[in-house]
Amino acid sequence: MQKLIPAAALAATLALPALAQPIVAKLDGRPLQFDQPPVMLGGRVMVPLRGIFEALGANVRFEAASQRIFATRGSQSVELSLGSNQAMVDGAPVTLDTPAASLGGRTMVPLRFVSEALGADVRWQDSTQTVFMTTNGASSDATPPPPPQNQQPKQPPRLNAVSHNARGSLNGGDQLVVSATGARNGRASFDILGLVENQPMSEVQPGEYKGNFTVPNRLKVSQGTLVVHLRKNGQVTQLEAPRPVTFNSRAQQPGNPGGGGLDIGRLNLRQNQPVRAMFDVQGQTLAGAQIEVTGRSPRFPGTLTSAGRADGNGRFSVQVNATAVPDNSPLNLSIVARDRSGRQGAPTQIQVFRR
Repeated sequence: MQKLIPAAALAATLALPALAQPIVAKLDGRPLQFDQPPVMLGGRVMVPLRGIFEALGANVRFEAASQRIFATRGSQSVELSLGSNQAMVDGAPVTLDTPAASLGGRTMVPLRFVSEALGADVRWQDSTQTVFMTTNGASSDATPPPPPQNQQPKQPPRLNAVSHNARGSLNGGDQLVVSATGARNGRASFDILGLVENQPMSEVQPGEYKGNFTVPNRLKVSQGTLVVHLRKNGQVTQLEAPRPVTFNSRAQQPGNPGGGGLDIGRLNLRQNQPVRAMFDVQGQTLAGAQIEVTGRSPRFPGTLTSAGRADGNGRFSVQVNATAVPDNSPLNLSIVARDRSGRQGAPTQIQVFRR
């Protein structure tokens, strides 16, 4: 799975369920212990940011405002952005096939990329679900043992297809219906990465599974990744839905307690959308609200700022000048609405790409 996980736009993050056979990470023959167990995502082993960097002897810093990760070890440096497949290694751009993500309240990073970027050799042994990392000067004890002999490998259950009913945006109170087909007599569940964990699905017909989720009011998710898990005989298969899900918070009327109505809705941009050097951010919020748009990129040291005001119907259009951001760079936008008394709504955060 290679889609963006818009963690900054989520109110909370939850851990993914553990696989039937836990993934083990060993560094120079020594098992590593993490507060969040490693998970397999998109065919890549993901581990907690701080745990792996510190195990490799690197200093790590997470910049919450820009969702950027900085790590250094001697003359080596690594930079990643949460949810972005663009990274920098020793100042050179690198494209990741699986981006860093937020799971279970922990920032997770692809183990192989991080380890190799800091000079470690990485090997995977499927039969034991173990990652072996070897640093310079390590003893031969770190060499992976041969797989067990005369042992028939267990086959994971077949998972054919995943679909859902969210062809457009869903609002608070709407029902998200998830369907999957695969092996019979399994146990199925689905996650919306970083938001919903282990939502149960029922086998309504042999090999056909369905599950529901009621969208809470005031929940906003942009282009969320939905994953179905099918478990059988101690094995698990995961499959991502081909279409992401988007939830819009149900707008409250102006004047309601708690500053309702200041959230951003009907945004014209989607996650990872390419944009030009000059582009417009359009949406809807409280009538007359002040709109502030800020943008940051790991390849641009400054901050882009633009402002505008919503019209009498709450519609707004703010032009953003991104000419200073290099081509093919991720650009993390934060859109905030404020009323005339200074009350601020929940920021809407989305990543686009300057083309």
